[in-house]
Amino acid sequence: MNRAVYDVLSNLPGKKGEGPVFRRRDGAAWGDVRTAFEHACRRAKITEFRFHDLRHTCASGSSCAAGASRRCRRSSAAASSV
Repeated sequence: MNRAVYDVLSNLPGKKGEGPVFRRRDGAAWGDVRTAFEHACRRAKITEFRFHDLRHTCASGSSCAAGASRRCRRSSAAASSV
């Protein structure tokens, strides 16, 4: 965790301690992110898309945005057309 992230999290309201960093307004922990993602995909009628696929999408976009090679941009374009 870099200093900027630490500073932002340190300034969040509420008691600091162990457990989830991000909580609902009532202070309770959020449920399982994967379950929520699967539910959102069903509601949006998105099929054959896994939570893990977001990692690849983010990594490709971040690398290319940071000025990565032409090869990266080609692989990202190919992946987005699948």
